[in-house]
Amino acid sequence: MEAVYKKYFINFGQDSSHYVRMTDLMKILLSKYAANNPGLKLDYVQIEIISKAAYFCDIGKILIPTGTKENEERYQSHTLLGADIMRMNNSKSCEYFVQIAADMCAHHHERYDGNGFPNRIYGDSNLVYTQLCRLIDSFDDLFFRYREHSEMQFDFVAGDLAKDKGAVSPQVFSLLMECKPNIIMYYNTKV
Repeated sequence: MEAVYKKYFINFGQDSSHYVRMTDLMKILLSKYAANNPGLKLDYVQIEIISKAAYFCDIGKILIPTGTKENEERYQSHTLLGADIMRMNNSKSCEYFVQIAADMCAHHHERYDGNGFPNRIYGDSNLVYTQLCRLIDSFDDLFFRYREHSEMQFDFVAGDLAKDKGAVSPQVFSLLMECKPNIIMYYNTKV
């Protein structure tokens, strides 16, 4: 599955590094989330699996034609198409990953206020890791553009994202803020 996705990036001149950064940011945020909520028993293996699932959140785009008016009209369908692609792998050995990845594909454009797509899921009915996927997708799109990944730039991007009050739960957004030093260090050492 990953090989097909990488081939899509190459064939359409896209850079997969955004999705690699999403995977790494998801690990940072989920590790903090697990530390803050020890009762969840979210372990290292689960964090790795959920983080890798973030890499595939837009895989449904491989089935949407590019550069056409139809692409604009069908953009929202990439969520459900991606979930279907992930569910095609019916191997018992990766059932947990498939379930997580399909959910992340289907719901990473949902909003906490219920105004997202495709199902207009409201509040905590959209799982935390899927809300995190939405947040880190937006965060990386904005933050990576800066040459300098400083505290000031982080605050600017976070402030911009905070204006969209209904995108994710306040708890999910505060998790981003708690991870600020780790995220800045990540961008300055890995990226």
